[in-house]
Amino acid sequence: MNLTQLMAFQAVANSGSITKAAQLLHVSQPSISKHVKNLERDCGVKLFERNAGAAELTDAGSSLLRHVDAILVHLEEAKKELRSPKNLPKSDPLKVAGSYAASALLLPSLLVNFKSKHRDTSIILRSGTTREVKSKRKACRVCRTESSARQEEKVNHIRPSSSRAGDHRNGKRRRQDAQPSRAGRIRS
Repeated sequence: MNLTQLMAFQAVANSGSITKAAQLLHVSQPSISKHVKNLERDCGVKLFERNAGAAELTDAGSSLLRHVDAILVHLEEAKKELRSPKNLPKSDPLKVAGSYAASALLLPSLLVNFKSKHRDTSIILRSGTTREVKSKRKACRVCRTESSARQEEKVNHIRPSSSRAGDHRNGKRRRQDAQPSRAGRIRS
């Protein structure tokens, strides 16, 4: 006795015909007949009386149908329960690094919006100078799942400012090599 046989049996019992059951299940008529015959062999009783294309349940068939209906209902409930959010695997935390300015001004509203859509995802926020953020990003060797990679892509468009005004070492501003651009402006 297997699930396919029980589903074929239920379809024949509910439709009253092997042909209609085959159409409902989108399989061939001989396949339904084979499943019903194998189920009758496994149970050791005749489940249907066949008369001119119609299939009527025997007493044993009616008894089995009550159990099959309950089994298939329980199976659907189990599938729904397994797909519920509480049973989904927990995602890795979303790791976000930003400069001090971005972490204070830009990231809070973005992360609140992200968190409202992904309540079960924890967020780790690191702040630092632009140089520290870049080095953390280069040093990060984390295996990502597809879902965490997608989450990272949503926030990855946030880049530290190209301005180095906030990047100080020992209280002194670092001087950058300046090169004139095509428009004659200086880029840092």
